[in-house]
Amino acid sequence: MIDNRLITFLTLLEEKNYTKTANKLYISQPAVTHHIKSLENEYNISLFDDSKSFKLTNAGSILYEHALRIKEGNELLLNTLANASTKTIQKISITPFSFYLLKTNSILKEFYNILLENNISINKSNDIFTDISSGRVDFGIIDNSFDSTIFDSIPIISEKICLIAKSEGIYKNKDRITREQLNQSTIIYPDSLSGIYHTVIQGLKNKNIKIKSHHIMYSNSAIIMADMVNKLDGIGFMYYSTAKELAKEGNIKIIELLNYSPIQTIYLIYNKISSHNDYLINLNYNLEEILRKNDKDII
Repeated sequence: MIDNRLITFLTLLEEKNYTKTANKLYISQPAVTHHIKSLENEYNISLFDDSKSFKLTNAGSILYEHALRIKEGNELLLNTLANASTKTIQKISITPFSFYLLKTNSILKEFYNILLENNISINKSNDIFTDISSGRVDFGIIDNSFDSTIFDSIPIISEKICLIAKSEGIYKNKDRITREQLNQSTIIYPDSLSGIYHTVIQGLKNKNIKIKSHHIMYSNSAIIMADMVNKLDGIGFMYYSTAKELAKEGNIKIIELLNYSPIQTIYLIYNKISSHNDYLINLNYNLEEILRKNDKDII
């Protein structure tokens, strides 16, 4: 059972107001003050550098990180116990670009259909990490780095990232563009918090390609990105399988950027301290069978 004082501490940092914290927790304002003072006295520390802005001291920051872990651990325990007596559908959360990749990749469509038998939601990587840590979600499918001390993983596939352009736009007669032409275009990146975005940026950096375009936009949806590319006559960055599928509609085309072809690995992740052995064995078996039929490796 988590210490109620830590719940008060975490809630106060969210609300940044003693009265709102008291109302949210259904306790009195003096009780909120007492909980904070009690923590400071027990650990012989000051939690806040500034009581008005609620800026944390170094000790306060350390307690905050531990309190978050304790809260997530408690939620994980409660959710695991609640699910232990019921045959609940597995909850899987997936990042937007990973979702479209699995849906459009010709090899993984069967795996995608298996996943649809579960309870699927689409979220950002950071939200998926939090939900798995607390037990609100059983598995995540992400195209991002993750903390291997907290999560175990199964690599699903590695996918090339390509560029897309308007099929009847300024590059309709080109299959490859230069970095100078890239910088003359409106650029639509994947969402800046996504893993594919960081892979795109790192790939450009590795090739010493400096983006100087003054027209940069972001999208967390492959479909919306394709629409933006078409309407703005811009350049977008997308997984090849998704781009290939969307190009069939005729509005966009796949183009190359000289010497630029980054690759991103898609992972299924889960909490190290969770028990999903039977499901994981079955899921991994299905994935390996699908890839074997198509004569492909997981990586």
